[in-house]
Amino acid sequence: MEPRMLLAQVLGFVGAAIAISSFQCKESKKLFLVQIISTMVFSVHYLLLAIDNPSANTGMILNLAGMIRAVFLFFGERKSA
Repeated sequence: MEPRMLLAQVLGFVGAAIAISSFQCKESKKLFLVQIISTMVFSVHYLLLAIDNPSANTGMILNLAGMIRAVFLFFGERKSA
């Protein structure tokens, strides 16, 4: 296996482990921070896969959109009623 593809596989497993660990977060800020990290790792994973398979760009773009969403939720203020 090519070293780049091996790195992509490792990043995929690391991203999945981080995403699964986000279910253990009790505070919403921590949850969104873990999701940001997970989507960044998955974006790099898809970037490495896209070198050989351009259709992986779709996965990368969707993960970047999820990361932007998590950033807005992380920095957003909750207004009390």
